[in-house]
Amino acid sequence: MDKSKHSRSIDISIVGEQAIELSWPCDISSVTFQELQGVYHELSIAYRDQILDIIPSYTKILIVFKSSEGIHQLLKELEVLISNTKQHEKGSVTKWIIPVCYHPDYAPDLEDFCHGKQLSLWDFVRLHTSVDYSIHFFGFLPGFCYLSGLDERLHLARKPRPISRVPKGSVAIGGAQTGIYPSESPGGWHLIGKTPISLFDIDKDPPVFAAIGDVIHFESITIDEFKRIASNIEDYQIRKEVVA
Repeated sequence: MDKSKHSRSIDISIVGEQAIELSWPCDISSVTFQELQGVYHELSIAYRDQILDIIPSYTKILIVFKSSEGIHQLLKELEVLISNTKQHEKGSVTKWIIPVCYHPDYAPDLEDFCHGKQLSLWDFVRLHTSVDYSIHFFGFLPGFCYLSGLDERLHLARKPRPISRVPKGSVAIGGAQTGIYPSESPGGWHLIGKTPISLFDIDKDPPVFAAIGDVIHFESITIDEFKRIASNIEDYQIRKEVVA
């Protein structure tokens, strides 16, 4: 495996015949996020005709090229590109307001979660809905967004045993992350709420309404509001704001 190291502690490695991986130090931070976003955008423009796929995560970018030809030269070019890339300037972003019901009917793990954390339900909801969560990347399931920003007081290790069926729309916490299951699937996060909206719709273009770099904000709704939105979901318009 060929590897070089950038002065900003970004490791650059050839990880396959047609793939190069960029790795930042293993911390989920706004500084890493902005730097990674800057490199991601530069790569998307500079190599758009040569890239088959470009996949970001919290601390890595995997670039899959259409051909293995010249992969070693590309490694050297990436070193130069990264050294000249500035941290992504944080301009205006789109904030999506996601309604969440924290009623026990839709939050089977919330009571135990609050008991273990010595939090009241009100305190939990206040903490969970007081943050703007940045979307770093999508993975695991189509439309599953990986978010940063969860208050440390709500961090909790994943369940020792995943369950086989997490309902679509479940809002959950696992470790230092919170997220929304866009479809029914197995899962090991703690289920602390549910949203009536769909995060992924294959019949829409694009199928995922949010994008990397956007912000998610959770808004608490009652069980009656949940049912009303769910019963008229085709007419529901997800609220969004443009924020500086």
